[in-house]
Amino acid sequence: MLKFNKHEIIKNLILIGILILVVTVFDIPLYQRINNIYSSLSGEKVLYNSQFRLGNSYERSLQDFKNYQSLLPALEQTFLKTGKELLLITKLEDLAEQYNLQQNINLSSDTHQLSEQIMILGLEIDLAGNYGDLVGYVQELEKNKFEVNINSLNIQRGNQGSLSINLLTNTYWLN
Repeated sequence: MLKFNKHEIIKNLILIGILILVVTVFDIPLYQRINNIYSSLSGEKVLYNSQFRLGNSYERSLQDFKNYQSLLPALEQTFLKTGKELLLITKLEDLAEQYNLQQNINLSSDTHQLSEQIMILGLEIDLAGNYGDLVGYVQELEKNKFEVNINSLNIQRGNQGSLSINLLTNTYWLN
C-alpha cells in the first residue's frame, strides 16, 4: 500500500494548484477565444454560402466588374470635369440665347461630396420669356449630355403674357 508523507501531499497539492491556475488563466480564455472565432467563422460561412447560392460567386462578381468597367468611359462623359465650369455656363448662356430668354445663373452654397471622385454643385437658374421658349429651354437642358438634374421648377406669370421660371438644379462634377 502506498503511503504518502505529509511533505509529498503538500508538494502534490501545490502542483495541482499550479496546474489549476495555469488552466484557468491560460487555457480557458484561449478556449473561449477559439470558440468565439469558430462562431464568427461559422456565421460568415453561412453568409457566404447563401450569397453563393444567390449567384454572387467570385466569377460572377469579376464578370460584373469587367462589364461595368467597360461602361465607365461613357458614364464619365455625363459628368462635368472640375475646372471646366465655364463650359457649362457657356452652354447654358448659348441655350438661353437660342431661345431668346433672359437668364440669371447663381451658384448654390449647397455643395457636397457624393463620393471620393464626385461632387454635387447646386445651380439656381432664373429664366424669363414666353411659354414656348421656356419649354424648349427645359427640354434642351434635359437632352444635354451633362448630368444636370432639375430638383425644383417654379413658374410665375409676368406682365404681358411673359413667364418667369426658377430652376433649382444639381450638377455632378468629376474630380
